[in-house]
Amino acid sequence: MKEVCDLDRKEINFAWCFDCVPEENSLLLGFGNIRFQLPSINLIFAYPRELLGKPVHARFGDEFPIRFDFLDTMDGGNLSLQVHPLTEYIQEKFGMHYTQEESYYMLDAREDVVVYLGLKMELIKMR
Repeated sequence: MKEVCDLDRKEINFAWCFDCVPEENSLLLGFGNIRFQLPSINLIFAYPRELLGKPVHARFGDEFPIRFDFLDTMDGGNLSLQVHPLTEYIQEKFGMHYTQEESYYMLDAREDVVVYLGLKMELIKMR
């Protein structure tokens, strides 16, 4: 990210997040010189099917479970361990209807980099 996005080379790591989860964001609206900030979740509650589409709304309800992260760990260490509960567990314990699933696309990596899959010592070598 430092090279591609021309960011400060003195910093260790960068992470940019494009987070569409409405309970974590707000909308800044402008009417002439007046500015008004509204929690994004209010817009989802008012127009869920129009914003999410019928299939997404049918599966996730009034939630918008999409998030994109652009992470840079080049020369900055490892990513944190990611552990997400099974759908049944998160619904029973936390009342959520889905768990967090992740996909990773490696855009660039050194030759010696490894990715650990699961909690066992099995390695997948990137080429």
